[in-house]
Amino acid sequence: MARVMVMSYGNSEEESMEHTGTQLRIAAYGPHAANVVGLTDQTDLSRP
Repeated sequence: MARVMVMSYGNSEEESMEHTGTQLRIAAYGPHAANVVGLTDQTDLSRP
């Protein structure tokens, strides 16, 4: 089953779609969860 990644712009003003560069803690579960660890910049989160 495919999952959709949802991104929020909670650190920007309302109606703004700007990226803040804020570091976010990310987590994952499943067969390849070990590939997703640590911190990442918000601007890098949607990169393949």
